Amino acid sequence: MMFAALHGAPVQAAEWAMIDSVESKGDRAIYYADYSDVTLHNDASLTGVPVPGKPPRRDDLPPPPFENTEVAFVEVMQVFESAAKPRYNNYRVAADCARRQMRIATVDSIFRDHRTAFSSQGTGWFDVPPDGWLSRVNTIACDRQAIVAATAKAARDKSYDPMIELGLLPIGNFVMTAPIEELTWSTFWTDATPPPLRPQSEAEVRAMKQKVDEMMANLKSQLDGYVAMGEAALADQTGERDFMARIRPNFQGKTRVQQAIFGSMAGWTEAEVIEFWGRPAAVRQVGGTQAFDYESSYDTRQLIVQQLATGYVEYQVGDFEHCALTLFMAPGGSKPGLRLVDFAISGDNCRRATLNQIGR
Repeated sequence: MMFAALHGAPVQAAEWAMIDSVESKGDRAIYYADYSDVTLHNDASLTGVPVPGKPPRRDDLPPPPFENTEVAFVEVMQVFESAAKPRYNNYRVAADCARRQMRIATVDSIFRDHRTAFSSQGTGWFDVPPDGWLSRVNTIACDRQAIVAATAKAARDKSYDPMIELGLLPIGNFVMTAPIEELTWSTFWTDATPPPLRPQSEAEVRAMKQKVDEMMANLKSQLDGYVAMGEAALADQTGERDFMARIRPNFQGKTRVQQAIFGSMAGWTEAEVIEFWGRPAAVRQVGGTQAFDYESSYDTRQLIVQQLATGYVEYQVGDFEHCALTLFMAPGGSKPGLRLVDFAISGDNCRRATLNQIGR
């Protein structure tokens, strides 16, 4: 009967299971844990230690700092029966699987007079207890293969026995913890009545409304900021696309070889141009653009005089090569400053290595 009742819980975000209980009527308590969502973080305060069962390093040196410093976090809820205690506590429990140690990172207590007490101090590290709710939390955090296997087997067999063998009784899927409190009373504590909640005063209602209004105003401000950022990004994208469409024909109208060399440079910023081509030999204003002039020459010509039986013969060997490259720069698009919008090139020695190096 219990299996059928719990199995019918609504499918939402987190998979909760009962992991322990205190059976003293009037002062009962039940612990639940979310066994589906274990988060992992590295704790820089931990020093490296070998993982149990892992072969030692060949050089026989201790592990470096921050090795095996991964910590697993599990969410736990404790529901109380007594009116003298909170309605429930929410714990965030950390498990250091490599060292078999645990600590309670945070505790949030929700009271029947609508107060909420938050504690971020938690506890220090302690050894995993041999039994009890913390031992089962450690199983959830550190023995994920066993949890996954038991979950799959329970689904195949339509029985929670594989989960119960690990100390977990699944109760259903819940987004918030308040429904778990209600389920506790309606399923496990049917012989008792939940202590009443103290009605909130008008002042408390006004304070809560003001708090909610402030939260909503803050949220709206954040959303407005995100919308403005999105609109600005969209405008940048549109402006950049139009700019590139405007200058692309300047590059596509050149020879095939020139397109292959300069096509990918369309729209380059001034910094990118100078990083690749170096500083220009001269900068001129040409209409609405700035012209960056580059040039190079390579003179290997030599006059050879050779004596023959019939007299002296003079002839020239080597070549004179020259290149003039002009890059036209103008503002546009979404990037600041000047952009490469066109180019003109002449000569037969237009190599990056020789531009702006006259007389090489």
